Amino acid sequence: MGDYKTIGILSALEVESDIILKKMTDTEVSVIAGMTFTRGTIQGKTAVLATCGVSKVNAALFTQIMIDHFRPDCI
Repeated sequence: MGDYKTIGILSALEVESDIILKKMTDTEVSVIAGMTFTRGTIQGKTAVLATCGVSKVNAALFTQIMIDHFRPDCI
C-alpha cells in the first residue's frame, strides 16, 4: 500500500464493498450529499470506502466528494 496516509477505495457493487468492510477496523460512517462513505483502518492504513454503483457519472461524483472531504493520497 505504499507510503500513503489515506487510501480512497471506490466500489461499483455492495458485494465488493462488503469484502473490504470485513477487513476494516475502527470504522466511521459519513453521509455527504446522500452518499455514504466509510472511513476506517486496513492493515494499519487509513482507508475511505464508498459504493458508487455502476456509472461513470456516479464514480466521478463520489470521487470528487471523497477528494473534497477526505483528502486521500490515492484512489
